[in-house]
Amino acid sequence: MKFEIDTKSPIVVDFLKMCYDNDLNAQMADVKFYTRPEVAIFHKIGEPYHGASGGAVKFVFRPTSIGVITHVEFNGTHYSDILDITEYENW
Repeated sequence: MKFEIDTKSPIVVDFLKMCYDNDLNAQMADVKFYTRPEVAIFHKIGEPYHGASGGAVKFVFRPTSIGVITHVEFNGTHYSDILDITEYENW
């Protein structure tokens, strides 16, 4: 079993771009959140704020008896989504 994800894959890149864009737009629409100084710094450069660690993206591997379920999970401050990139055809 291999536990790796091609983070340069077009489907992953497009998914993450969509998630970051949606999270940024939602953050900017939230006036109470948007006006915080630490948030405004990120918004000025066009990036959503994700806290001190900046960890909005998680790669999840769930081994099963027939293969590995693979997800890319995005958990932003205002937007969350999951992309299933499991290669079921190889099971």
